[in-house]
Amino acid sequence: MINNINSYQNNIHIAVDNNTKNKDIISKNNTSLVVQDTSKAINRILGYDVDSEGYFTSGFNEVAGIPKEFKIYARGAENLMEDFKNNLSIFVDIDIVKSLGRAYKVFSQLTPQISGNFTQKDLENFPQYFQYNDKSLELTKIYTKEEYINISYTEESLFNNLLDCLSFPSLSIGLDFVDKNNDIFESSRHINLGENAYKNADGSISKGGVLMAFLANGVSFLRGETTVSGKLAGFDENFGAKERRELINFMKENPILYGQNENEIGKNLIKELTLGDTFTDVEGFKQEWLKMKAQSDEAMKNHQNNMASFSGTNTRNKEENSKKSFKSIQTESKSQTYKDKNSNKNLDLAKMELMKEILDILFNQKSSSNSNYKELHYFISSKTSIGLNILVNPNFLREFIASKTKKVDIKA
Repeated sequence: MINNINSYQNNIHIAVDNNTKNKDIISKNNTSLVVQDTSKAINRILGYDVDSEGYFTSGFNEVAGIPKEFKIYARGAENLMEDFKNNLSIFVDIDIVKSLGRAYKVFSQLTPQISGNFTQKDLENFPQYFQYNDKSLELTKIYTKEEYINISYTEESLFNNLLDCLSFPSLSIGLDFVDKNNDIFESSRHINLGENAYKNADGSISKGGVLMAFLANGVSFLRGETTVSGKLAGFDENFGAKERRELINFMKENPILYGQNENEIGKNLIKELTLGDTFTDVEGFKQEWLKMKAQSDEAMKNHQNNMASFSGTNTRNKEENSKKSFKSIQTESKSQTYKDKNSNKNLDLAKMELMKEILDILFNQKSSSNSNYKELHYFISSKTSIGLNILVNPNFLREFIASKTKKVDIKA
């Protein structure tokens, strides 16, 4: 699957001990395998009835299109939706029942009908690498690990309904990330999915728990109100391949190759790459894009004029001093000095500082002390607009950095 590359907040917290920290977690002694009737509701979460044990009642399952034996812990579902909404800039709001219903349709094709709860053996047999049609939700292929890691993609893959996914990825570094995680709740533990509500004393896990862990790792199943980035990534069913191609072509035909403010290079770049995250209206996005392009073109024109002026002055100085050996070139403009011996050094430093600024912003390194693979997982799956912009113009980043660091070092 082409991972959608929008920013992971640095407010991750670790659930130290769910048994003591989460007072509303259901007791493991609960033995009922089916949801209670809506008449048993005593609360409402996410707009749906919840029973005295904290599970959604039958009305929720009916709307989501999932069987009654899939009991969903309401507070955990709320935590997951909040985490997705806060950390995926492809959505403004997420529809929990539609998202869970989509996940179930694929989930039910991956595993046989199981009576009761999932045992560890059942989870070991659960396919890890698979492909499905995002439109019809039909399972189309089950991969081996070797087949999965050798999948190749092209720009056309953006418009393909066939998505390649992982069921329960590990948090290991490197290619081992694609291996199955024996702890299916590990990747979602920081948001408290309510795993104790799903685990049983014999080590088995309820059907609802396995399904929720599957959804927690399946961003592609989500549906809701999207940003322009979400539309481009295919999360809006009313914004099809034709519309996505047209918008990407619009961006290609109106490239932004230069920053609008030379004093804030990194911020300019991030604004361009993440513009789609801040708009839900395509026309509004286009207008802002063209406005930024006009500013970019004007800044580039001014830069080129300045360079041409400097080049002329530099040429005259060389002619006047052709017989002299010197380490620096003196100009007549306001007693400024061009330090030739430092130009390459200054150019490299400028590039390094720019890339550091970009990476700091993208990965939140300035303020995060919890840099781990969960953050990278979210970065890969949520930085949609950045990936799309680079795909639209693969040379974008290189050209932008080059254009912003070409300036000679002119100092008083």
